[in-house]
Amino acid sequence: MRKGVLVLGGFGKTGIASIKYLLKKGYYVKVSDLKKEIPDELKNLDNLEFYLGEHSIDLLEGLEFVLISPGVPSEIEIVKKAKEKGILVLSEIEFAFNNFGGNWVCITGTDGKSTTTSLTYEILKNEFKNVLLGGNIGQTIIDRIDEIPNDTIIVAELSSFQLENIYRFKPKVGVLLNIAADHLDRYNSMKDYIETKFNLFKNQDGDDYAIFNLENDGYSGYIEKVKSRKYFFTVGKDLRGLRGTCIRGGKFIFKDGKAEEEVGNISDLLIYGEHNRANAAAAITVGKILGVRNENIIKALRDFKGLKHRMEFVAEIDGRKFINDSKATTVSAVMMGIKSIEGKGIIIMGGRDKGLDFTLLNDIIKEKARYIILIGEAKEKIKNSLKIDRELIKEAENMYEAVFLAYELSKEGDTILLSPGCTSFDMFKNFEERGEVFKKAVLKLRSEIK
Repeated sequence: MRKGVLVLGGFGKTGIASIKYLLKKGYYVKVSDLKKEIPDELKNLDNLEFYLGEHSIDLLEGLEFVLISPGVPSEIEIVKKAKEKGILVLSEIEFAFNNFGGNWVCITGTDGKSTTTSLTYEILKNEFKNVLLGGNIGQTIIDRIDEIPNDTIIVAELSSFQLENIYRFKPKVGVLLNIAADHLDRYNSMKDYIETKFNLFKNQDGDDYAIFNLENDGYSGYIEKVKSRKYFFTVGKDLRGLRGTCIRGGKFIFKDGKAEEEVGNISDLLIYGEHNRANAAAAITVGKILGVRNENIIKALRDFKGLKHRMEFVAEIDGRKFINDSKATTVSAVMMGIKSIEGKGIIIMGGRDKGLDFTLLNDIIKEKARYIILIGEAKEKIKNSLKIDRELIKEAENMYEAVFLAYELSKEGDTILLSPGCTSFDMFKNFEERGEVFKKAVLKLRSEIK
């Protein structure tokens, strides 16, 4: 029997898969979780112990390493003590990479990760036989590591949490979409947040690729330290002497050195909004770097209909469009969502605050919003941050009340947009449940006014 492994916060989907994989490999596994109910999948397994309700430092004795789930902060006492004792602390993505070090395409950023990762996956699977979608989206990677062929390309969406505790992790292609204020309830400063994002590139070398947003200045000064081959994407600038993808004359243009070529039209893209054109440009850059033919890229652009809860069209009622953007948990995501709507909008915001600066929304709200409807714990903070007529800010106790109120306040031609700018955990299990409740409320509204 090998030494023990401690899994911190192992009751999520990937945590459960990691525990089962460790047991399969012959480890004795301790699981420490603040939750007090053991998932059914882990009950009655051998060589497995549970410690619930707290993370006790007494669990550090006799360990080979600690495996930490993304939801567990790296600054808690047990993690600090483990590192002081010289015990290796691994993120789940580091653990997966250590067991499959093949071709990884990894996408991070404050906003747009899921859309870009999914579109990149669609582009690559049109060209290559073995492509796996994973990370924060798609399939759990670790529970199929031993089964996938060696030539598999893993396309993974990674959060900053997953990029903590990185040692050997080295993607073939790393994409950083953007950086804006986020998770400041977890990180001590924007500097800490940015540096964590740049862990994606820290082990890359000249055989690897790094892709950056030419229009995002949130990481100036960091790119120069990246050792891999650099490419860029942009929707509003010219690449000039840089390699990557831009938009010119309504077309996506890929440049590599002096050579450039057209790779489809922006009209091929079904998902709307300037931010989604940027996401598409990033995905196209990945495809071109890895040798995907243009016809397979264009096919993916035309077939990709977007993701649930990300600027998702729900219904049109009496000339009002209802859009579900429940995944918008940052100020920058709200800003992009509001920019994307036509005409005026009623914006439903609120939830649990992440320490963000809502004053940044004042200009776009003054320009585009007819009313703001607030729900959840952050109502007062958002209200006090917005420098607009108080009469334009309304409050609701729940999502159904917010949707019905939005309809009453709106005019024909308006868009009613759920774009919370907060996490969902005060009222819902996750952003998916929040989005589904919004959609149910819209459908209830439609049934009642007919």
